[in-house]
Amino acid sequence: MRLKVGELAKRAGLTVRTLHHYDRLGLLKPSVRSESGYRLYGQNDLHRLQQILSLRQLDIPLEEIRQVLDAGTLTTASLLAAQLTRVDAEISRQMQLRGELLRIQEALALDGEPSEAACLRTLEAISVYRRYLGDEARALPLLGSGGKLAASWQLRIDTMRALFEQNQPAHGARARTAARHWFAQVEKDTRSRAAMFVRLDHLFAEQGPALPHTGVTPALGEYILQAFSEYRLSIYRKYLAPSDYRHLRRRYARVMRRWPALLGELESHLAAGNAPGHSAVQGLAQAWLSMRRELAGSDAAMAAMRQAEDNEAELRVGTWLHPRLLAYLKHAVAAALVQGE
Repeated sequence: MRLKVGELAKRAGLTVRTLHHYDRLGLLKPSVRSESGYRLYGQNDLHRLQQILSLRQLDIPLEEIRQVLDAGTLTTASLLAAQLTRVDAEISRQMQLRGELLRIQEALALDGEPSEAACLRTLEAISVYRRYLGDEARALPLLGSGGKLAASWQLRIDTMRALFEQNQPAHGARARTAARHWFAQVEKDTRSRAAMFVRLDHLFAEQGPALPHTGVTPALGEYILQAFSEYRLSIYRKYLAPSDYRHLRRRYARVMRRWPALLGELESHLAAGNAPGHSAVQGLAQAWLSMRRELAGSDAAMAAMRQAEDNEAELRVGTWLHPRLLAYLKHAVAAALVQGE
């Protein structure tokens, strides 16, 4: 059997354009010439086309099909395995998308019959979260009704904003306790990932105006940080001499701002499998030691701070030092101290 391109297209249910595309790719070329010079498809070409169409039903890329049929660089079994991996990844992506659509639907349902404006505020908030947090935004309780945060976070923010607007001092008991609850909530929901907290902090600091319905502003963020610093300082105070406490108090909030970013870098090295003695990890360990010395100011104060941290579980809240990262940091610092001797 010998067929012209139009005849084969009709029999196979394809277009002539598709067969020409296969020809250009080297996937299916007419292998026979008529006496008058026409290029024709022979029996072997028809068999090859059947193989191509069978594999295309599995959405396998044309180039991989060509490799299988021509050079045998891929076996059919490996081709199917690779396609299964792609299908699994697509199913995962679609499930994530489905989950996000459900969260949007639930958020809008909180408004009863949401207006177009409420829908737009929610979608705008999603766009901002994705830009700063990527796919990890899906794992956080960011999405509430009308562009607000989800209830668990919005309640904490509303509490802090009310105290801020009432001019409650950051060192007051109410502000300290509320800030402690906020940091504990965020640490829990980020699963103690410091790098995620850094991105959240940048999000709220830089995009407050784009998220007006959350109530988050740079000024409120500064107030929360100051209140949380005061909460921790109130615990350290029980262990420090008055002069050491005054030294710590003057520096504490400033140094705290550098802490999450350092831990975020340390996390990346831990995830990459870098040893505590790795040069970059040692640089972070030295930076950590420098921060500690800046805070303490003396060996006696350093010892008192360590005693407080050993005795007071509350000083572990909001540190983003989960057990694996803490052990990694301890080994890195020990190596840095040995090198410094």
